[in-house]
Amino acid sequence: MIGKDNKKFLEVEPGIGMPAAEWLAAQEIVAFGGDTWASEIYPAKDGQEFPINQFMLAKNGIYNLELIDSRALVRDKAYEFLFVLGQPLYRGSTQVNVNPVAIR
Repeated sequence: MIGKDNKKFLEVEPGIGMPAAEWLAAQEIVAFGGDTWASEIYPAKDGQEFPINQFMLAKNGIYNLELIDSRALVRDKAYEFLFVLGQPLYRGSTQVNVNPVAIR
């Protein structure tokens, strides 16, 4: 069994950079994300704190979905589906846990 190393897990993260974020925003998407805890490169190369998240959410209203577990979809070969994301039941938050649903 592989040991859990929280420091290593939080130290660096792969993800998109500003050129990709600008391209995605130009496509007028509603949300983006992945299976990692940060959908952008961390630490940022220019030293800013989460510049992609700020650009996408604060400046363009594009939601960032992190830690999406899509293993069951891959296992079931569900490559096309309706992605349903409920809304939080409270206002004023910039971060919330949600449970998306894939309907085939």
